[in-house]
Amino acid sequence: MKNILTNLKEIAHLTKLHERANFDFRALLKRKISDEDWLDSQVLTLYNEVASKIDCRACGNCCKTYDIILIGHDLERLARELGMTPADFKSQYLEKAKDEDGFCFRTKPCPFLKDNTCGQYEARPAVCREYPHLNKSGFLGRTLMVIGNCSTCPIVFNVWENLKKSTFCGHRRKG
Repeated sequence: MKNILTNLKEIAHLTKLHERANFDFRALLKRKISDEDWLDSQVLTLYNEVASKIDCRACGNCCKTYDIILIGHDLERLARELGMTPADFKSQYLEKAKDEDGFCFRTKPCPFLKDNTCGQYEARPAVCREYPHLNKSGFLGRTLMVIGNCSTCPIVFNVWENLKKSTFCGHRRKG
């Protein structure tokens, strides 16, 4: 793997510049990949390599820009960790999520982000625990989300760009 980009302005610029190519590549994946387990394995390998070279605490952009959706267990876990009732936690920090079930933080960045580190790491919401969603199966079904995350997360950007360079080397294709 060559250069790993971490400059958020450059990443956002390149993502916008390559928007059409990213959607074309997504369409190609949807048409040509017959072995989704193989693709998941490729993505996991790239993810592990890229994530080992990027310290999320140097960025924290996801915590600064995303609407973090909390579901019941998330809300209860954070409230308990802070010594609050769920109702008090909700009242102080949350609002109803606009397009989804659950709640999101009223403010951005996340109110628990301190020096690009989660101040409630052990109690963080499930969506934060799973981000950037590259180390689990079903990647092909999440490609729209991945493209959307490219401009925000250096790990996602670098995995996607490297996947575009390496995908059709030695795998089983449809038809």
